[in-house]
Amino acid sequence: MKKLIAALAVLMFMGNVFAQSQAEQTSPSGGRARADIMRVVRQNMPSLQFAYNQRLRDIPDLRGEVIVRWSIDEFGNVVNAQLQSSTVGDETLAQTIVSRIMSWKFGRVNIPGDITEVSYPFIFSPGN
Repeated sequence: MKKLIAALAVLMFMGNVFAQSQAEQTSPSGGRARADIMRVVRQNMPSLQFAYNQRLRDIPDLRGEVIVRWSIDEFGNVVNAQLQSSTVGDETLAQTIVSRIMSWKFGRVNIPGDITEVSYPFIFSPGN
């Protein structure tokens, strides 16, 4: 069973430590709840923040949106992740985000063959 879950994460960085996320209200049906997905996204924000901060060293005005679409199987594994679009203008950052999402682990759902589709935009902006 496929579901589309869209969420918005707004990452605002002040120096190297501040991150804020905000989820769009969605009502997914089926085995994987939006809240479970948001929990895993929030747990993994520090890794994305670190990748962004690393790229800020080389590109101080790096900013923009990276939209990634990924699939989660019934066992909680990300089985596919791909870049949908990016306005950051930095392929290294965009591909690092996709690569990190591939390593994320979600909870198991007891629905054989369940695949959850997630489309998630990350907005990056350096702190002032």
